[in-house]
Amino acid sequence: MRRGKVTSKTPVHRETEENSTLEECASERLIDDKPRIQVQDRQRDYNSRLEFEIKEKESALAGLKAEIRSRQRLISQLSDKPGETEIQEKLKRLEDEIYVRDRQIEVLNDRVIVLDAKVKEFGSQTSSSQKDQLIEKLQDERKKLQIEIENAEEKIRIGENVLKDEQNKWYKEKEQLLLNNETLSESIEAGKTEILQKDSQLNDLKVDAKRLASIISEMSKLNTDLNEKLDILHTQLDASSKESFQARLKIQQMDELQGNLEELTAENSELKNRLKIVTKELEITQASKDKLEMLISDQGIKIEDIEERLRREIEKCLQLEHKLHTTEFSYQGELQSIQKALEMTLAELERVKKQLQAREIQEEQEKADRLREAQTSIRNLEEKLRDAEREHKFMKAQEGTLKSRIENLENDLESKKKSSALNENQLNSKIKELEDELKNSKQKQSELKKSLQSLELELSKSQAQSVSLSHRIDELKSMQEVYIQRNGQLEASAKAAKQKLASLEKEKSDWETSMLQKDEKLKEILFKMKAQEADIWNRDTELLRKEGEKMKMSQEIEELKKKLQELHAKIRSIVADELKAVNAQLEMKDNEIAILKDMVRSQQTQLKQKEGEVSRYRSQPKKTIIKNQDSETKNDV
Repeated sequence: MRRGKVTSKTPVHRETEENSTLEECASERLIDDKPRIQVQDRQRDYNSRLEFEIKEKESALAGLKAEIRSRQRLISQLSDKPGETEIQEKLKRLEDEIYVRDRQIEVLNDRVIVLDAKVKEFGSQTSSSQKDQLIEKLQDERKKLQIEIENAEEKIRIGENVLKDEQNKWYKEKEQLLLNNETLSESIEAGKTEILQKDSQLNDLKVDAKRLASIISEMSKLNTDLNEKLDILHTQLDASSKESFQARLKIQQMDELQGNLEELTAENSELKNRLKIVTKELEITQASKDKLEMLISDQGIKIEDIEERLRREIEKCLQLEHKLHTTEFSYQGELQSIQKALEMTLAELERVKKQLQAREIQEEQEKADRLREAQTSIRNLEEKLRDAEREHKFMKAQEGTLKSRIENLENDLESKKKSSALNENQLNSKIKELEDELKNSKQKQSELKKSLQSLELELSKSQAQSVSLSHRIDELKSMQEVYIQRNGQLEASAKAAKQKLASLEKEKSDWETSMLQKDEKLKEILFKMKAQEADIWNRDTELLRKEGEKMKMSQEIEELKKKLQELHAKIRSIVADELKAVNAQLEMKDNEIAILKDMVRSQQTQLKQKEGEVSRYRSQPKKTIIKNQDSETKNDV
């Protein structure tokens, strides 16, 4: 800090010099008469009072200097702190103003001390009354100056205190804002990291959704394949059931024919039995035909070939019917064994039909359950995707694609169902045609009796075909087991996917709740930031207002300085006038002193005369002497 160097002397040296000057003046002007001694006593009393007042003022000045130093230290500390350039410039301005003010106060104090010394110097020469008047005037002016200086200092103190308070508030607010900014930056970084994590999770969800879509597409394909195979099995079972029904009708008809033949002849009864066997064989051939149709549908053989074979078999049956008449008796035992075998095959066929029907029912139930599960899963996925559409816009495209795929799959299922229905209608039409053909075959049963012999030859072939069909049935069973295992695996994978979806939905809901909470926190923080910005704006306005007040204070201080300068000029003029008057009075007093000296000399001569008179009066009584002494003392006074 800059401080002015005071070149003036200390108050003690000044007092000693003033006392020395007064003593020198007193030594030069020693007068032996009593009035002069009384004046000197008064002057000493007055000088002692002045010295006491001067000491008090010096102590007050020392306190002011200490306060100024403390303020300067505070300002230096504030200036050393890191702050904005505007505040530092303001502090520098305040330092300069305080330095100038301190310098002016020191100059004023020096002038006041000089005036006090001059007053002391001239006080010994002037009269007490004039001196008192001058001192009173000077004291009044001095008090006025001190009051003005104190008012200015109080204003400066108030301004400095206000500045300190505002600076402290500003620093505190700045620290709070920095902390808030740090917390905001940390929260924003945490939110960004969480957003990145959630984006990665969403990408994982997208990948999982794609995988699920692929799994669903595979499931749908497998379901379509299973539906097609089940439809084929249903058609085959329907055909077999219809053929079995037709065979039963044929058996009943053959029973009627057998009764008629028994009524006719015993031989005809055997033939009827043989015909029953033939009808059973026909049923077997029809079942084998159905199985062959399955094989033909798998291998791509057309129905025309089957019709040609049926025609050939019908021709062979006609031939066999012709041969029956010749070989009836030889083949009775064989017919009985064949009947037993046919009955066994029919029982096996019925058992297989029941098993197939039970399996069909189970498969239909499983199919319905799977379809329901698929529909529920699809609905759940649609709902989830709709929710995701509402909350995440960027998932709309994927959800749209998934929906389109699902709709395409549903359309494919519907088209396949329609195609299966058309196939069923076609098969029904073909079955009707076959029924018509069977009716024709009933009409031709008389002709079939002739072809029994050829059928006997072909029974071995049909048995071999039945064995191959049984092997084929075993293969189909193994294929069904494989499909069941695959369905189980697919169901397990679907359950796992559902569980993953449920866990992902929970995580998504938790993330959404956390994001909502964070959004609310961010809104609160933004609201607080806006409030803090408003407070900062208000405080900036207050600072500007206080700066204006400070400028006004500085203007008032400058006005006070101008007034002080004017007062100094007035004091100088007054002091000059008073010095002139004091010099004139001193000259008058010198003249009076000279006159008094002459008077003293005359009084000394008178005293000598009175001493002579006293010697005269010694001879007189004491009372007269005392009266004369009293009268003389009165005259002296």
